[in-house]
Amino acid sequence: MWRASILALVVLLVAPAAAPARVLETVTPQGTLAEGPLLAGARVAWEETRCLARGGCGFEASRRYRIRAAGPRRVTTLARGRLRSLPGGSNSLFDSVSFDLSARRFIYSWSAFGTLGEQDFWEGGLMFAGPDGGRLRRVFSCGAEQQGVENPFALAGELLAYDPNPCDELPRLAFRELAAGTTRTVDLTPGGGTLRDVAAAGRYVASAQAGFVHLHDATTAAELFSAPMPPGTLHGIDVARDGRLALTVGSDRIGRRSCWPTRLWLLAAGGSALEQLAASPCRDARLVRGGVVLLAGERRPQRLELHDGGGASATLLTFGGRRVRETFDAQGTRAAFAIRCGGRVRIQVISIYRPSQSC
Repeated sequence: MWRASILALVVLLVAPAAAPARVLETVTPQGTLAEGPLLAGARVAWEETRCLARGGCGFEASRRYRIRAAGPRRVTTLARGRLRSLPGGSNSLFDSVSFDLSARRFIYSWSAFGTLGEQDFWEGGLMFAGPDGGRLRRVFSCGAEQQGVENPFALAGELLAYDPNPCDELPRLAFRELAAGTTRTVDLTPGGGTLRDVAAAGRYVASAQAGFVHLHDATTAAELFSAPMPPGTLHGIDVARDGRLALTVGSDRIGRRSCWPTRLWLLAAGGSALEQLAASPCRDARLVRGGVVLLAGERRPQRLELHDGGGASATLLTFGGRRVRETFDAQGTRAAFAIRCGGRVRIQVISIYRPSQSC
């Protein structure tokens, strides 16, 4: 089952230690890195912000944001705007944005939440455009009389997986083919809570409620797998084009740590049960061609590892004393992470199957 991944690990382990670093791309955000990096085809994308107020960004400061993508030849700004931050007790307002990107589409999520006249509120939605941004078209928008509304979504090619109405607190999952304009909706496990996280790759969609994890075939909306959530707080979920599923659960955030005690569970392609791996990610994990990639460390990320799912593992690179964000991405044969080098936060894209060194 894991022959290809074991071969990849053998290549890593016998590679000469003195081989040159295989850094494919380095990008330096011009503002503060707010989200990302995220790999999409040959590109890497991120959200960056900058302060509008002199003297730095505090809790009360509004910011400008840009969502950008760097490819082989150019850097493209997919979206830009202003994020308001207006704390005020019984009258407050906070904006946020998020995104996903594929080689074909750009997904943009927006929300505003706060309190108006002592009534909590949330409003937000999803929009989409072509791979380089441009005119945004609406998928949905909604409002609720509470602040804590979750709006998870995932993109794979033209396939968008999302909660069709996160404001109604119903456990549902929608699959929308953006090119065709068709949508299929399924009900998730009653009593399991609303959609918490979702991932998509090829025709597969993995989703998580507070109490259950699911795998669907988006082309038919058929449920291929469902199981109770392992004990702990959901950290993340991922799915591969062959139907493998990765799930991380663990402790809540602890102080200023960027590594938390986390357990990794895998579902093999066509499998019928989750199996726990002897690995401890910092928080999340990403499925790739040769297994699963994760950041590992004690209180902060110290190394990038590849695990084959059968007990074998290899360290792809170590970060030494440099600070690395806990958010990263990996797809196919590439991984991307954000590291502080020379006083700046830089995004590096590396080859998983060639020896690499940070910075």
